[in-house]
Amino acid sequence: MGVIPPAPGKGFQWCTDRLKIAPLNSKMTEILKQQPVIIPEPEYNHRLTLLLGVRLDESIKRAASIKRHTSNDFFGEHDYIPNSRVFHAVRDISTDDTWNFLRYKSKELPWGMPVENLEAMYGGSNIKECPVIRSKKELNKSCGNTRTGCWVCLLGGRKDKMLQELIDSGDESVTYLADWKEFLFDVTFDCRYKDPIKGIKEIEKRVQKHSNKGFLDNPALWHEDEFNRYIDDYKAYERATKGNEKGEYDPGKFSFEMRRMLLEKLFYAQEMAGYTLISDEEVLLIIQEWSNEGYSVALEELKPINHHFDGAVVLKRDWTINVKETTNKNPIFFVEIPLNMPASELAVYHKERQRLTGKSIFCFYSHADYSHAKMVFNTATFLVCKEDILTQAEAASNVYEWLYLEGHNTTGIDGKPFKKMTKEARNAALNHLMIDTLGGAIKSVDERIGSMKNQPVNLKTHSDEEIAKLSRRWSLLQKWIRIEKENHIEQNEKIKKINCNQ
Repeated sequence: MGVIPPAPGKGFQWCTDRLKIAPLNSKMTEILKQQPVIIPEPEYNHRLTLLLGVRLDESIKRAASIKRHTSNDFFGEHDYIPNSRVFHAVRDISTDDTWNFLRYKSKELPWGMPVENLEAMYGGSNIKECPVIRSKKELNKSCGNTRTGCWVCLLGGRKDKMLQELIDSGDESVTYLADWKEFLFDVTFDCRYKDPIKGIKEIEKRVQKHSNKGFLDNPALWHEDEFNRYIDDYKAYERATKGNEKGEYDPGKFSFEMRRMLLEKLFYAQEMAGYTLISDEEVLLIIQEWSNEGYSVALEELKPINHHFDGAVVLKRDWTINVKETTNKNPIFFVEIPLNMPASELAVYHKERQRLTGKSIFCFYSHADYSHAKMVFNTATFLVCKEDILTQAEAASNVYEWLYLEGHNTTGIDGKPFKKMTKEARNAALNHLMIDTLGGAIKSVDERIGSMKNQPVNLKTHSDEEIAKLSRRWSLLQKWIRIEKENHIEQNEKIKKINCNQ
């Protein structure tokens, strides 16, 4: 919940490789390096033997896997580590003999678990296993869902068979673990809880580097006239693009909001189950990771909460709603907000809102480009789907609240609390209002210039005076936008000083 890895799946069992195969191979290689060199080399130069506790009776697939790698003497060559062999000491022991040995040899396993608990997890002595996985080559061939080593693993699907066996055997405490796992499964592909911003640290470094440039680095100082300045600004404007490099829906990790919900729900499951599911050290490491990302949360703020899920909203790669996978019954709205910020600054502002509010509204970025009028600005389109939002106007209001007001509460001179805009939010709101107000005028000028450019041959159907007049109108419009923005900022600074003096 600090940094949540991707869920494994068939063909993507990264955890088996990283947590099992890679460490084992690393240790085997280390041991081999420590072995003495024998001269001359023996005919069978096996300098390391790996013992595997696998049996033919576990499953048909397991039996085939063992036979493929061993001979009649219980030994076999290791797949890809030279001078190594494997030894299957319990290869021919049946499932019944295995359980009988465990039942009557000892009532308790070496790590403290009663044998009857293990048998309950496996659903009795008849349960079968999957083929042994000893290499990356065999990783994709595993059946994978008879059991899993990690109770939080989603590889076996929403319903965990082993957890269900424990519940059916009368262990009610496990119901809270199963509920948490089902919650995790349900939210995994919900776009509302995915972070739309990838690589934010590099983006923030880039924006900071740009803001550190000196006054004389401003290219606007070196233009002879307003017209050329805006032409160059148009060309250099950092346009936001939708999705990945192919324009596809490709979200980032879980949002901070969801990661906090998962931790709080885990606290609830731990409290109700009555045993430790997450250590204090792990919790502190999660909080530290959140802090590294810019989210400030004190340990005492985290409480056991049984969060419930209202159903997923799932998008396809082409950004359309995946009707088959979407289970949320609430209406879905898209709210487009024009924000005249370069793409990097837009991403940084979005991340600042996430940090300030502790919440996130999923969105995708794009830009509106008026190529004839040489005007361009970026946009953010937010997806809103909540139980209490039933109209487009309510959805827009929800976005405005989060984008500009929420997260910065203060107290007025009357002693009453109110929501106050940050400086960045105020500037973003001004940009939004200006672009929104002038949208019609910009479109009109763009279409007018476009119609002149599209004349078949003779541009002289418009006089030089008419073209010059239209050009001046366009330049004045651009200049007016800049002046109005500066006036609004100056006016707000004056209001801010008056409020401070009061």
